[in-house]
Amino acid sequence: MACKDEPELINEDEISKELLGALIAHRIHQDNLFSSRVQLLIAFQAGVLVGSFSQRDNWLGPAIMIGGGIFTFFIYLLVLKDQDDRDVNLELIDYIGTDLVPSGFKEKIYAEINNLKMLKKTTVFTKSQERLLTKFEHYEIEKRYVWFSSPLQCLPRWRRWARGRNIISLIMISVVLLDFALAYLYHYANYLFPNA
Repeated sequence: MACKDEPELINEDEISKELLGALIAHRIHQDNLFSSRVQLLIAFQAGVLVGSFSQRDNWLGPAIMIGGGIFTFFIYLLVLKDQDDRDVNLELIDYIGTDLVPSGFKEKIYAEINNLKMLKKTTVFTKSQERLLTKFEHYEIEKRYVWFSSPLQCLPRWRRWARGRNIISLIMISVVLLDFALAYLYHYANYLFPNA
């Protein structure tokens, strides 16, 4: 009978795989929270627009719009928190994932880098080839493979601003401004056009 006090041999690859799986599950969970908050915002804004339009003739219409704008701002803060929580482990995921990448795959990437470098000396690159080389050079410098966090340099220049946080910020600000503009319009429309 084996002694219970003997330490078990730990396979580091198995631990890395389990940890990577847990980190990715956390990322997916946070991404689902993010998506559900955006869906909540869409449903809430639809209700605010309908409710305020139906009450546009009295003080309740502007009040609904102002309340909706304030509540939308708080949903926006939750969305940003979900994004931060989702992305908190990206570097760790990349680091662990690098150790789990088979060596044959790494050799294939390095061969592709060398081919592109040789090709660049003799020909003019297209934009897609240039982006690919930039991405591969990033991998070569970092000595790791980026799974989730794509370097900003790999994106076309016109699309670099269009990242998730910037897009959701633009949408949320537009919605809050729309709420306050409609509240203003409903409030003053009653005075300017009393019979409308």
